[in-house]
Amino acid sequence: MKTVYYVAIALAILFAILTVYFLIPGIYHPYISLHDGTPYLLSMARYPRIVKSVHHYYAAACFIVALTCGLIALLIRTKQQVSRIA
Repeated sequence: MKTVYYVAIALAILFAILTVYFLIPGIYHPYISLHDGTPYLLSMARYPRIVKSVHHYYAAACFIVALTCGLIALLIRTKQQVSRIA
């Protein structure tokens, strides 16, 4: 259980950093597009405004994953503390 706790903390931190990264305007953000059911990265040369824009959808998705991982770590820690008391 201790390993899962540390992995959840690490993932929460990583996705929190990615949330901030996707909210910074003017830098390259990989943008995945679906065309005919096939995902591909948009080219910066062909779509510079899209690739350098703020991606609220990706930021929101990363925030939700960070929040979920943080809650998992919190629940595991609370469960570990309860088992130590008993």
